[in-house]
Amino acid sequence: MMTAVKRSLGGIEAAIRDVAASLASRWKLLSALALAVFAAVTALVLLLPPEYDKTVSLAVTPRVGELQQRLGQREPLERRQVANTALGLIGQARFEAEDAVATYNASRETVDVTLQSRARASLQSAADDTSAYLEEAFQREYETYLTDTVETSLVYGREQILPSNRNTLAQLDRQIEETRRRARTADPATAANASSALRSLEKQRQGLVVRIEQKEDDLVYLEDALGDMGPYADEAVEVTASSQSETRRIGPSSSPVVAAALLSVVAAVAVVLRTTAEPGLVPRLRRRETRGTRKPAP
Repeated sequence: MMTAVKRSLGGIEAAIRDVAASLASRWKLLSALALAVFAAVTALVLLLPPEYDKTVSLAVTPRVGELQQRLGQREPLERRQVANTALGLIGQARFEAEDAVATYNASRETVDVTLQSRARASLQSAADDTSAYLEEAFQREYETYLTDTVETSLVYGREQILPSNRNTLAQLDRQIEETRRRARTADPATAANASSALRSLEKQRQGLVVRIEQKEDDLVYLEDALGDMGPYADEAVEVTASSQSETRRIGPSSSPVVAAALLSVVAAVAVVLRTTAEPGLVPRLRRRETRGTRKPAP
């Protein structure tokens, strides 16, 4: 068994030596083919039009307008949350540039949009349009969101909050009336306790009346806003272009060309082995392989 394995390895070694010898004896042909492929790749790279890129940094600032305050929002949305929305919106954009890649810069809290194009003049126009596009996109996004939120708030306010508050107000009025009757009794201690409770109830009623009036005013405001949500959506996010990089030439992408060149060189080696091998090389390799794997006689 070991003898057969050694013979097989010896056959493979000899085959490799034969192949190396064949390639070495035709190094001029291989060099010429490789040089031709290299010249073709270089010419292709030089003939391809160059690419340019430009980066625009956008400051996306969430804000709290009057509509959001009436909806109960006191603090602006997190910048990272708004930035993630911006990244998705830019991913759906169609700029004059051929490619647009957006990333979030956490240290500066900006959305950086890198535009690439073979037409240098279009990059500046696309860069100028980026901020305006994102503002319009945010307006559309928040207009839908705010419309749904306002409609839900109107229904909830009219059907839940106001009826509940008015019912509580009616209960307070009954308690106040009963407490006033007790405050008019002849017993000084009972009258004193009733007077203290009456003041507390009247204070509660006053606060509840203010809340009811505020809620009624909010519902009227929300109903008016529902007719035209555009200006309110525009208040939700402010987009400003904080900086722009200089347009720079980055050249054509040569990765596919390099891969094609390597494949061409491999193909050239295969062609040389196929067409210029020494006479009898392949049959000789096959005979050696057969001898190396032949089973011993019993």
